[in-house]
Amino acid sequence: MNRLFFPTDFSDNSRAALPVAVQLAESLKAPIDFIHTYQLPYRSEALTDNLLQAISERCQLDMSEWLSEFTADTVPVDGHCAYNGLAQELHRRATEHPDSMIVMASQGASGWSEVLLGSNAVSVLHAAQQPVLVVPARSSWPSGQPVKWLYASDLHDERNPKALAWIKSFISQSGGELAIAHVEEGTQGDGPARDFLDFTGTHFPGVEHHLVVAQDVETGIYEAARRAKAHGVIVVARRHHWLRDAFKARTSSALAYHTEYPVLVLRED
Repeated sequence: MNRLFFPTDFSDNSRAALPVAVQLAESLKAPIDFIHTYQLPYRSEALTDNLLQAISERCQLDMSEWLSEFTADTVPVDGHCAYNGLAQELHRRATEHPDSMIVMASQGASGWSEVLLGSNAVSVLHAAQQPVLVVPARSSWPSGQPVKWLYASDLHDERNPKALAWIKSFISQSGGELAIAHVEEGTQGDGPARDFLDFTGTHFPGVEHHLVVAQDVETGIYEAARRAKAHGVIVVARRHHWLRDAFKARTSSALAYHTEYPVLVLRED
């Protein structure tokens, strides 16, 4: 891991995710690049140059003020303003730094319900090549102790060796701890339990594991996180089912209630 990208709009909401980003950067010995993107609110040939100039200058001032708070910190930081969409800019920078990750704040008081139902994070989660860590404003993050992550597996991860390798490397580099969980919707006999034990024994021998039966996936994930006393959750975003089914619109109220867990989303290989 050689770089953390932190999208910011210079708001208090962005600031709430800073402790998470700084602690990760310190443990990973990686710099933080703060990213702010802007676009014209409307098109006018007569005003385009003036608008771009004014917006660019305002962004540079805001970024300089933002960076001034990190002069005494141990984490190297840099700031970039770009005339671009956020997802497009992060995609471009990922080609320059493929071994990187994104840390970004969720939006508004309702946390995940807004993150996954209309904010900038939607496009980032769908388009980003890097892992994306979304941090709710009211998340509880440990200070001065190892971070414990709960990896929520759907038992199809053997086809994603890169994701599994990344998780192991991330936990090792960051000095964190790991627990594994699988959520079954309803009861399906002993088959899922055997599959889960085989999976953990093969890929994560000796790692704490939790099998949870719940009415829906997201409720089960948060139950497993509470059992494991985890500080954050890791999931793999499937192209066809995992993220779509786990975080669909009907679950937004439940997710809004559980805003204490940052969620790290990896892309399917």
